[in-house]
Amino acid sequence: LSLLVVSGCATTGASLGSENPSVKGTARLELGIAEANTFPAALSPSLPSVDRIGHQVRAALGDRAVAAVDLCVSPKGNVTKVELASSSTYAAFDAALMKDAKTWRYAGLAAARARAQWAPADACTLYQRALGAAGSLGITDAELASTYEELGDCAELAGRYVQAADAYREARARVRENAARSAELCRKEGWVRERSGSYSAALRWYRRGVRVLEGHDEGALVRTQLALAEGAARLRQGRYSQALGLLHSVVQGAQRHQDEATLAHAYYLLDWAYTDLGSDEALHYRELSLPVYQRLGNLAREGVVVSNLGIDAYFEGRWAEAVELYERGRVASNRAGDVVQAATAANNIGEVYSDQGRLAAAEEMFLDALATWQRAPFPVGIWLATSNLGRVAARDGRFAEAADLLGKAREGFGAIGAEGYVVETQSREVERHVLAGEPAAGEELSAQTVERVRRIGGLGHLGVMLLRLRGCA
Repeated sequence: LSLLVVSGCATTGASLGSENPSVKGTARLELGIAEANTFPAALSPSLPSVDRIGHQVRAALGDRAVAAVDLCVSPKGNVTKVELASSSTYAAFDAALMKDAKTWRYAGLAAARARAQWAPADACTLYQRALGAAGSLGITDAELASTYEELGDCAELAGRYVQAADAYREARARVRENAARSAELCRKEGWVRERSGSYSAALRWYRRGVRVLEGHDEGALVRTQLALAEGAARLRQGRYSQALGLLHSVVQGAQRHQDEATLAHAYYLLDWAYTDLGSDEALHYRELSLPVYQRLGNLAREGVVVSNLGIDAYFEGRWAEAVELYERGRVASNRAGDVVQAATAANNIGEVYSDQGRLAAAEEMFLDALATWQRAPFPVGIWLATSNLGRVAARDGRFAEAADLLGKAREGFGAIGAEGYVVETQSREVERHVLAGEPAAGEELSAQTVERVRRIGGLGHLGVMLLRLRGCA
């Protein structure tokens, strides 16, 4: 007997007959599994082939026929190998038992359970062990592709972006003939690049996914999800017009396909875009996503949406409510194992503390978030925390340190094409000049930054902030 993570291997026996007349004539299964605490549970195993020859079996063996088979079960719960370990001495019974055993299903193994319980880091370790043992078990390419994809999903959620990209590449290599699956994996490869701070690489992957689907009737929903991914990337770049066009098309596509998760994602991105633009249209979308994710049990997305509601409250001056929402979002993200998003919520709490003058508490939040984002690595987050630390330093009178941190953040955002964040950081440099008693430099930079805000066409809150600072200068 061997027991592997990728395949539970165990011995099982079967018998015929029963002392209970109500079940006479039905094969009764006796599962004798070593290390039952680690082997997955059988999902209603039955013996229809054995039942069909029940009279012959009784004639040959009496009321009790016993045989043993070795089973190997894949991570998905499919039986991948059945071998006769011990014969009943009646070949017809043995053959029927083997035939039935091949059709049994088992619960997913430890990696799938860890993922379902929102423990993505643990799931990554278990999937890696499973895949390392897969070569000798006769598992199909299709099942290996699914397992690699699940490893990628868990690695992405755990902030392990290099590992996620490697896993998605392995999955794609095994589904090249399936256009819809290939395109979906292109979308996931793009998302990993986006999280890693490369918007241009992410957009190339999204477009590659669209090309994979050309000439294929299937994959309409994947096309919608690729449009969603591109719309989100354009939004993060501060390209609002492009983002809005894509996101409105996604709403129509998701409604047509009745895909609640994609629809909810588009809704919260539209809230974000219209909030940045200072449009009341944001209110139409603001409350639509959270109930959907709660109904679907998607803790990871729930954490994102609740934190986004905190951003809305922050810009509307409801700071106590904003902190409460950020904290709720952080709890949900931590429960989902999404350490990168949990750090985002902590960073947002730090921004409120900074505005309230609680500079030490704010700095602690930013440093904690920075440490998490550096481990991922998550470049957008790294430069967000660096910018926020620069702002705290300026407000604390450490002007040389502030200039250094803000300069690094501006250059970092520029390198990944996040123009909106470049302008935000430049606005904070205006604040530094004003606080340092450099009004002329502050006024000059403020004029330049206002022009950049107008050119982007959003970020109305920055325009207001810059006008106030110009007045102070």
